[in-house]
Amino acid sequence: MSTRTLLDKLVARAPSGWTRSTGKRSILAQVQEARDTLIRSLGDDRIYRGTDNQGFPPYLKTVAGTYDYDINAANLSCGAIVLSIGGTAYTFLADFVKRIFIDVTSGGYDDTIAWMSQPALYSDFNPYSLATSRLEVSNVAVQARPSFGDAPPSVTFPVDPGTATTKYFCEFYWKAPTLVSESIPLMVPTDFEEAIEDAVVGKFQEYANGAPSLFTAKFNKEWKKDFKAHFHRSAQLQNNRTSSRPM
Repeated sequence: MSTRTLLDKLVARAPSGWTRSTGKRSILAQVQEARDTLIRSLGDDRIYRGTDNQGFPPYLKTVAGTYDYDINAANLSCGAIVLSIGGTAYTFLADFVKRIFIDVTSGGYDDTIAWMSQPALYSDFNPYSLATSRLEVSNVAVQARPSFGDAPPSVTFPVDPGTATTKYFCEFYWKAPTLVSESIPLMVPTDFEEAIEDAVVGKFQEYANGAPSLFTAKFNKEWKKDFKAHFHRSAQLQNNRTSSRPM
């Protein structure tokens, strides 16, 4: 079902006073709110990795003497934040930064960085592999601020990060594009388009009656949980075990 088709269904169920896509009672705005609520429930399943960095998050490009960085195309090794849906590439936005980290495998520990955490395994050591990089990582201390509207999130280093293009991995969460038109896809699996419909119908009822809606309760208690479980049952990448730190 497309965004336009879902709106067709909701317009037919909407009480008087609701509009398709404009004004204070915009149905399209309610669709976006419900969709974004589902996506936020994904947690780490919406960490962006892209295709430019061997399955790892993109690098944050830094310049000596500059401490503050927006998380956008200009400052990331991947350029635009792009996800392919149904064979079509869409530009997404960064939501907030989970962490900045560096590779410290095989003596790569950087003693020039003043604030850095204990090394942890990013992936298991494979006894059948000669790989000697991207196995252990350490987080770099930064102050992160989330996105506000369409403004990107940002990070501030407490010390000079120096000039680097392939040093600081930037692990951040993506958020789906704003539904500024009906041609933008919903960005959720087909099985969960009914969840969005329930959430919006719940809003209709609550505005009309001034009382909680069973549709809203179902969305919050059932649909969000099922949506998260739908993604989380997929194969997981990261190993969160902490390794010994050399003294």
